[in-house]
Amino acid sequence: MTNRDARSTYLKLAEARLVEIQAKATIIDLKSKNEIAAGQSCVIDQITRSNTQVEQFMATARQKLNDLNSADDANWEAARDAFNSAWEDVSQAIRKAVSRFT
Repeated sequence: MTNRDARSTYLKLAEARLVEIQAKATIIDLKSKNEIAAGQSCVIDQITRSNTQVEQFMATARQKLNDLNSADDANWEAARDAFNSAWEDVSQAIRKAVSRFT
């Protein structure tokens, strides 16, 4: 496998990970709307903060993925590391949000 092939494979995997996490974020958003509709006012602020944080981290991760897509050979590893860091942030935010509903 060439370096270019490895990069292409990594990018496809990263894109798939973002699609997966976006689906989880959508589920969390729907569950939070159900909680709010059910009158769970004590958790509305937590839910709102959690959803906002997930959205912010998702936006950052998407931007880092775009940066990774456009990175040249000299900057690709740094861009990959930045994406991985953003991915960890969004993953943690999703885990926190999910824990509020279990």
